[in-house]
Amino acid sequence: MIGSLQAEDCAGGADALARGAWEDARAAFETALIARESPEALEGLGLAAWWLDLSEVMFDARERAFRLYRERGDRAAAARIAVWLAWDHWAFRGEHAVASGWLQRARRLLEDAGPCPERAFLEVREASLCIFEDYDPDRAHALATEGIRIARLCGSGDMELLGRSVQGLALLMSGAVAEGMRRLDEVNAAVLAGEMHDFVAIALACCYMVAGCDHVRDYDRAMQWLARLKIFCAKWGLRPLFAVCRTQYAAICLWRGTWLEAEQELSAAAEELDASRPAMTGDALVRLGELRRRQGRLVEATALFDRAASHPLAVLGRAELALDRDDPRAAADLADRYLRRLPPQNRTDRATGLELLVRALTAAGEAAAARTALAELASIAALMKTPPLVAIAARASGWLAMAEGDADAARRHHEDAVDGFLQSGAPFELAAARMGLATALAALGRSPEAAREARRAVDLLGELHAEFHLARAKGLLDSLSVPAGSANSAGLTRREREVLRLVADGLNNQDIAARLFLSDHTVHRHVANIFNKLSVSSRAAAVAQAARRGIRPCEATGGRCRYCSCQEAGMRTTMSLITAAAILSGGAAGTVRAQSAHVIQTPAEAKWGPAPPMLPAGAEIAVLSGDPGKAAPYTVRLKFPANYAVPAHSHPTDENVVVLSGALTLGMGDKLAKGAAGNKTLSAGGYFLAPANMNHFAYAGAQPVTIVLYGQGPVDFKYVNPSDDPRNKKTATR
Repeated sequence: MIGSLQAEDCAGGADALARGAWEDARAAFETALIARESPEALEGLGLAAWWLDLSEVMFDARERAFRLYRERGDRAAAARIAVWLAWDHWAFRGEHAVASGWLQRARRLLEDAGPCPERAFLEVREASLCIFEDYDPDRAHALATEGIRIARLCGSGDMELLGRSVQGLALLMSGAVAEGMRRLDEVNAAVLAGEMHDFVAIALACCYMVAGCDHVRDYDRAMQWLARLKIFCAKWGLRPLFAVCRTQYAAICLWRGTWLEAEQELSAAAEELDASRPAMTGDALVRLGELRRRQGRLVEATALFDRAASHPLAVLGRAELALDRDDPRAAADLADRYLRRLPPQNRTDRATGLELLVRALTAAGEAAAARTALAELASIAALMKTPPLVAIAARASGWLAMAEGDADAARRHHEDAVDGFLQSGAPFELAAARMGLATALAALGRSPEAAREARRAVDLLGELHAEFHLARAKGLLDSLSVPAGSANSAGLTRREREVLRLVADGLNNQDIAARLFLSDHTVHRHVANIFNKLSVSSRAAAVAQAARRGIRPCEATGGRCRYCSCQEAGMRTTMSLITAAAILSGGAAGTVRAQSAHVIQTPAEAKWGPAPPMLPAGAEIAVLSGDPGKAAPYTVRLKFPANYAVPAHSHPTDENVVVLSGALTLGMGDKLAKGAAGNKTLSAGGYFLAPANMNHFAYAGAQPVTIVLYGQGPVDFKYVNPSDDPRNKKTATR
């Protein structure tokens, strides 16, 4: 939008602007200004400098033009320059308050004006700021609608079409995807047909189209328009808009898994924008940060999110990093912080934050709050109906169903997510959905299918070189894979053997469900399958039949038993089954000596002291009952400081853990593996059973942790790696 440059001294510059010859235009206007300083020549110089990214020249020329138009009494022309200055202060310097001031000045200058191009320009440009600064699509739609009305009255075709483009983007963000896309398609068809003549309006309309596609992840449509826009930008030398275009194109590459191309585009865009429009580099930086996070380069990702700290997506990036680092509470707080900035009507932007919030809350064990967030996400997906958003909502539903113990519902949701991400061509998201599906299938006892899904996730992440998430997928696959020849004669699955082991321990279905994080219905089905496969009709008979057949209910994969050292102590395992069968059928296999006196103790009465040297330094212990060093029942409390870790170890007897405060992450295996896919974080009230001789590890997050530990003594720690044992003073890890 520029005023009339028909004055004789502006003719050469105006002709150069019409040809897109920005350097020639600058030279012509500077020459004209040597002879006479006119506001028209200054306005032309400001536009040429805008295209050339010469910010100091641009600001100086436009501020001088504003003063001269005011001195002349041309309120409309001064308002036009004020609108330009508002946008310049926002885009070049990130000075939002100054931008608001210039917009209000323009509105004041035009308050008595009738329909004119300057009023249309003001309404449309303020509408776009409502989208990109305030994230308010409803107000943006109202302003754009008024701009369109005024543009039609005064015959400004370019402003009318640009207004329709902003209107379409606002409709799309509020959830009216089909109608919004129709408006955006219409405007860009007009561009190709030559109906628009203002280069700025043309380029902005095309950028709004691509931004809209990015919001709803309609990347097929975006690719078609991006190809046109890149050709147009290259032809006319529209460098600043081409840099923004590259950022949006990189988002498509990131989604589709062409990460090398995404990295090249984002690096180039960030460099160009940093040199010309530093206030606009945030979008490129946060997308590059997300790429680094997906690549597993978490330190670099953190630095990039910090550089773009004012960008709202940087908050979501930090939330994703918190989840990667097993701090779901921090992730949930950050996701909630992001959502508080967005009005309810901004549905497309809220969907991204809601999906992350559901994931964080389920990981933190806050199912009720997760259900509330999921309800809003599901309503947005149902309204917008784009395959990627429907898949995202399905995946979030799967996480919550799994957290609530409904593995079969989780399976269905994750299957829907897999189908949606396959259709959308999103390999990274597809890998995450396959891992969720694998976890649900494993909980249902369908180990071969679970392993197949986990293997597909490993393949996808390997192709992407997503090393951090690849390690998690491999950990999940390792926990699911069953080597040839390990199946027992009854054909029991790994989950069925886990259930049988707990049946042998005397647990009922409800207790087993709580122990294995399953629903009562799922446990009932597993028990029924065990009865059917062993041809028995009672729990005692199932345990006895397993003992007679030599079936090890604790058998696991990888050559080491999950519950005991079966390869070294297979006879002991069988004997424990026989003993359990005797107890279940009414016999007596032994007695447990009870504490001789009752114990009642308030938290203030607990006597804390340093934990024994078998634990890494920093822990504290309070003995509540019994003597952990003797062969008798005991109960103790333990306090761990923030970021405390106990490397991989086992115990000679079963160990029971209840978390009182903080969050404790536990994992199975021979090595401390923070962030592994099979790890589980327990918040207050969480319970964990570590059967005798099972290798496991534990670590705290950013907050201290207090737990209750109880079982049958004597307590001992056998570290997998002797160098991890604090008692080996020469190599102790403190």
